[in-house]
Amino acid sequence: MPTKEQGKQNRRIGQKGEVLIAMRLQALGYNVVFTEDNAPYDFEAHGPAGLLFIEAKTSRGGYRSNKNEYRYQANIRNQAADVIIWLLLANGQEHYFIIPKTEIDQKILTISSKNPAKTRGKFKKFYNRWDYLQ
Repeated sequence: MPTKEQGKQNRRIGQKGEVLIAMRLQALGYNVVFTEDNAPYDFEAHGPAGLLFIEAKTSRGGYRSNKNEYRYQANIRNQAADVIIWLLLANGQEHYFIIPKTEIDQKILTISSKNPAKTRGKFKKFYNRWDYLQ
């Protein structure tokens, strides 16, 4: 269980991720509208593909010495969004995974790789796939 300070830090990282994702969507021609805190998704994106409900997730990698690996995780708490955009912050870089809701079959997303761009797991096919928003 995270401490109170860790919880605050996680919220700040999540908020930063939401802003970065919204900025990327705006650069792609979407008009982004943030929702209230208790909404079942983070924002609405109006653009070339019409209206999309977006769940934004942000993860920083953590080194797990007992397994000699890096791990990124995100919890999916609801299934109301059309798309989950998962931003991984690694080595000063932003790595985006665009995952249609229909592809999610678990509540915890996990990538175990020091460099998310080189992941070989099941999420590899979603790396920078902004075309999935079409």
